[in-house]
Amino acid sequence: MKKEIIRLSSGREGRCYCAFPSIVGYNGRILCAWKQGIGHADSGDTAYLEMTPDGSVVLNGEIENIDGAIYQNTELLTLPDGKVICWIDKQDSHNKRLGAVAYEYTGSEFRPLPGILTDTNGTKYGYVFDGMLWNGRYYLIAMTFPELDPEIIRKTVEILSSDDCVSWKDELCLDTVCDLPLNESSFAALGDEMFVLCRSYRKEAAVIALDKGMNVLSTAVYGLEDGICRIGRPKLFTVDGELYAIMRNHRTEDAAEELALLKLNTNDLTIRKYTTLDNSSPEDGYYAEPFFNGSTFNIITYAKTGEHCSDILLMKYEWDELS
Repeated sequence: MKKEIIRLSSGREGRCYCAFPSIVGYNGRILCAWKQGIGHADSGDTAYLEMTPDGSVVLNGEIENIDGAIYQNTELLTLPDGKVICWIDKQDSHNKRLGAVAYEYTGSEFRPLPGILTDTNGTKYGYVFDGMLWNGRYYLIAMTFPELDPEIIRKTVEILSSDDCVSWKDELCLDTVCDLPLNESSFAALGDEMFVLCRSYRKEAAVIALDKGMNVLSTAVYGLEDGICRIGRPKLFTVDGELYAIMRNHRTEDAAEELALLKLNTNDLTIRKYTTLDNSSPEDGYYAEPFFNGSTFNIITYAKTGEHCSDILLMKYEWDELS
């Protein structure tokens, strides 16, 4: 399997921990944002770049952290009107959530938008995982936290929907569907079905099939018997009517982490094919997002390079060798 790796960023002096990248297409380029800080859960702000699809960086910038908060996880999303929003998981110095805040991209920099993500029930959200337009509505996956709402006794992962990306309706609690405590999750649609892949706080991963009415069609849980254990931020995507996922995974409880590509069967939700894309990062890596440039399958991810340092990387593969 041929592979080319390009280093996109190593941060800057005093902030060499670069992690959790998110991407969108933007005017024929790729826009990428990530945490840039001093450690996994430590002080950090948000850095970003624009690059050509072949990996040539043409613009760099930072979202200034002016209030001393930790800007932890980022999620770039393109709304139906073409606006690009960067959702940031804002935390205090003790890693308590302060709410998901939004920044709008102007073409060269990000400007803050007021408020934090809140649904029509008044529930506030701290971590946005994914978003997509489907059947005329825009959907988000986001996570609640007890520190944002005293009536919430545990954090949960919810699917939200909106017809204007201003007012958000809570459609479905994924923890309830799976009967598992969930974290990072991703979705993709094929026709009238939505598929959701979820990271559990336990060792399993869960996948759900939904119809356009948010009714559960089927579910499955992946575990050690499937070579799945302690995954990290899965991302679902579709190619030619087939369903795929990339994610951090450990094949066994004691195995080192690796960047995995899964091909999923949409009929019974089984794993049809498993491919290890990279296993060079010893730990704390492989939150990844994909894009295509012709027949080249590209992944932007991060990998650890030192005790408190990690790089943002572009990895290139030939799709015909993987699919």
